[in-house]
Amino acid sequence: MMNKQVYLYFVLLLTAFLSLTSCTNDDVKTSDIPLRTATNVIHISDFSDKLVLLSFGYTHCPDICPATLMHVSQALDLLSKDERTKVQSIFVTVDPERDSPEHLAKYAGFFHGEIIGAAVDKVYLNDFKKAFSIESFKTTQEENYEISHTSYLFLLSEDAKVLDIMGHQTKAESIVQAIRNKLKGSL
Repeated sequence: MMNKQVYLYFVLLLTAFLSLTSCTNDDVKTSDIPLRTATNVIHISDFSDKLVLLSFGYTHCPDICPATLMHVSQALDLLSKDERTKVQSIFVTVDPERDSPEHLAKYAGFFHGEIIGAAVDKVYLNDFKKAFSIESFKTTQEENYEISHTSYLFLLSEDAKVLDIMGHQTKAESIVQAIRNKLKGSL
């Protein structure tokens, strides 16, 4: 019988494998799923002239999400001004019950002013997560719950096609290299 840590590790590895093999959901056009921000509704397709650096998490996360967003922030700062105009970072919550768009804006803005915090309406959330093979679940039913979730960075084209997948521990320099490689390929 597997213990909880081994099971979680197995689920995350399986999710990573699925992410590499099928990151699109034929039933839903992922690039057009509405993402609510503090000021408006956006879609990945709105960034047709940019690469999108997409991450999933939640604002009450004690460690992985803040570390990931710190790496993203550092990566954005390492890009040239011209390169930054060609990249949009979006942080999507897996905890829409607690993470309002306003709270997400403050949270994402704490790490970098160019990171957009967004929530997916509940009606689309499962389809959006499924498109990227993201799994998430509450660890307890208590009020101050944590959420275990897949924690990858996705580098996307404007039509939400996955160009690269990076782990949550990917350092800023490696994120920058992945972005530059894709920017070179798109010229």
